[in-house]
This record gives sequence, structure tokens and C-alpha cells, in this order.
Amino acid sequence: MEEAELVGVIVGDGNLWTNNRSYELVISGDVNKERDYFESLAANFRDRYGVSPRIFYRSGALRLVIRNKKLFKHLTDGIGIPIGAGKAEKVEIPAVFGDAGFADFARGFFDTDGSIFFSDKYGSPRYPSVELTTKSGTLARQLQAGLKSMGLSATLHRSESVFEVCLYGTEKVLAWKRKIGSSNPYKIRKFEELSSRCRESV
Repeated sequence: MEEAELVGVIVGDGNLWTNNRSYELVISGDVNKERDYFESLAANFRDRYGVSPRIFYRSGALRLVIRNKKLFKHLTDGIGIPIGAGKAEKVEIPAVFGDAGFADFARGFFDTDGSIFFSDKYGSPRYPSVELTTKSGTLARQLQAGLKSMGLSATLHRSESVFEVCLYGTEKVLAWKRKIGSSNPYKIRKFEELSSRCRESV
């Protein structure tokens, strides 16, 4: 994975914490759906940064934990990921990645804080959608603009304190699969289900 994808993962479901003695990165997931994905994440963090991630399985929750001051400082001071109170409202795509890193960042963010799902609509059973959710208005607008630059017209909704960037319909969801994709086996299977249905309908 490129660094932009790993940062997308952290922005999506990660938390950076320190008390100035311990420096910790925690990424949370679904123990029933994401074991393989977290093993892959651990290997990628290990290979890229030379750290020693640990994975914990507790009460239906899945956590990847890295305690490393050098990585913590790189992510916060170097990349610019915010920490502390209000972090969720402040996150954005780090400028260091530029336009070239957008697809990688979006993939990592989708794999942790996004979803692909099917809903029954009148005349369109199993209607597919991709949805990205965030509390940061800045990040939501960046995601919408980045998708537009790739030829994907996304709809931006605001529901109370949460922003939703959505792609609706088979054509747009399969375009996401081609142009951005996923590294999360659970979500890859969802895309393959849609692709299979399209092949069967031809």
C-alpha cells in the first residue's frame, strides 16, 4: 500500500493518542468481517515504517495498535493528521499527497469509514450505493471534488453532524471499483457480487 492509503485508513478509523510518554496509534474494525484486512494492514505498516503492530480481538471488536514515537511524530508533525478533541471535525486530505495521491487516500478511507451496500428501490431491487461518512465538512468537500476530477459525480448530504458523500447506481459504483477499488476483502466481495450480477444480466 502507498502511504496515502495508510493515512486514509488512519483518518477513517484511526486514533492517535499521547501523554508525552507513550505514543499510540489505534485502528478499529469489525472482528467478524475484517480479520484478513487487519493482518494485511499490520504487514503494510511493518514493511513501510519498520514498526511492530499488534492486533487485539476483544468482545467483537478488532484493534490494531502501534506504539512508536517516531511514527507518531511523522503522522502528526510531518503528514499533519490532527489529534485531540475535535479531531474528527478537523481532518482533511493532507496536502503532501497532492492530486496524485487522491485515489490511494480515498481507497484507505473507504475501506475503514465507507461502505458499499444494496437497497431495494421500486423497480430496482438490490440497488447499489457507495457511501463515505465523516464529521469534517472540509474532508467531505475534498472527497466530492476529488471524485469529480476522476469523472465520478458524487452527491453530498449533511445529516445532523455527519457529512455523507454518496455514489448511486451500478454505473457509478462499478466506476469506483475500476478507478479506486478496495484493499478490504470484505468490501471486495461486495463489488464482485455486483460485477457478477451484471455479467449474469447480459
